[in-house]
Amino acid sequence: MIPLDPVRCTFCLVYSRLKPLMDRPDLSTRMLAFLEEAMERGDPLPKMFEESYEYQSLLLGQPDPLRRVKKLLNQKFSYLISGLRLEVMSLKSLLETMAKANTVDIDMPGYSPGRDVGTLGGTVHWIPNGAHSLVEEAETLALVLDNAGEAVVDLAVAGELARRGYRVWLVARGEAFETDVTVEEVREMMPGNVEGLVSTGGRHSAFSPKASREARSVLERADVVIAKGIANMEALLNHPGNLARKTLLLLRAKCGPVADSLDLERLAPIAARGDALLKRLDP
Repeated sequence: MIPLDPVRCTFCLVYSRLKPLMDRPDLSTRMLAFLEEAMERGDPLPKMFEESYEYQSLLLGQPDPLRRVKKLLNQKFSYLISGLRLEVMSLKSLLETMAKANTVDIDMPGYSPGRDVGTLGGTVHWIPNGAHSLVEEAETLALVLDNAGEAVVDLAVAGELARRGYRVWLVARGEAFETDVTVEEVREMMPGNVEGLVSTGGRHSAFSPKASREARSVLERADVVIAKGIANMEALLNHPGNLARKTLLLLRAKCGPVADSLDLERLAPIAARGDALLKRLDP
C-alpha cells in the first residue's frame, strides 16, 4: 500500500526528523542525506520513519531523546485515570476511551501536542458500526501499545478487561521510537492480572516484518488484536497478512491525510477494523 498522500506524508517525515536538529546545521545536513538515500531506494514509509529515528538518536547521542517527555506524560495521564470509573463502563465505552486517549504524538504538520493532550473528548467514529463485536466474541486479546501517557489509560483498561475474564497480552516496542512506550517502561506500570508482556525486538512496530518471533506469535494466537495509533495503523496496512480481519485500530485522525481520506475532522477519534479501514484507505 502506498502512503495515503505521498507528498504530505513525505513532508511529515522530513519535518519531524529535522525539527529537533534545527539548531545544528551539520546534523540537519546529515539527516537530509540519510532521508534522500532512503527515498531513492524506495523504502516504505514506516521503515523510513523507524530507521530515520534511530539515525536521529545516533546524531543526538541519545538512545531515547524523549525519555523525560514520556515520563511527564505518564504522570499527567495518571491524574486523568484516577477520575475514571472503568469498572462501570460497557465494553464499547472502554474501547472508545482508549481511542480518545490517543492525543499524544510528536509534532507534525498541522498538529502539535498541547492542550488536547490528556483529554478524552470527541465522538468516536466506528468503521464499520458494530466493530466492537470483534472484542465481545474474543477470549484472548493482544494489545499493541503506542504513546506514553495514553498507555497509562490503555494499561488501566487492559487490567479491567483482564478482571472481566479476558486473557490479555501486551506488546510494546523493544527500543525507543518517538513518544512510544518501551517494554522497559511498560513493565514498571503494567497491571498484575494480564497474561504477559512481549517486545517487538527493536524500534519497529509489532506489525513490521522485522518484529520479534514472540511478538508475531502473540498477534497470531490472539482472537483479537487491539492496536493503538497512526504508526501501528500504517504498519498494519502495509503488512496486513491475516491480521487485518481481526485487528481493531484505535486512534485519532491527527494528520491531514488520515482525516481527509476518512472525511473526518482533524483529531476525530476512530475505532476501525483493520480490513474495513484497508478497503477505505487503499487507493
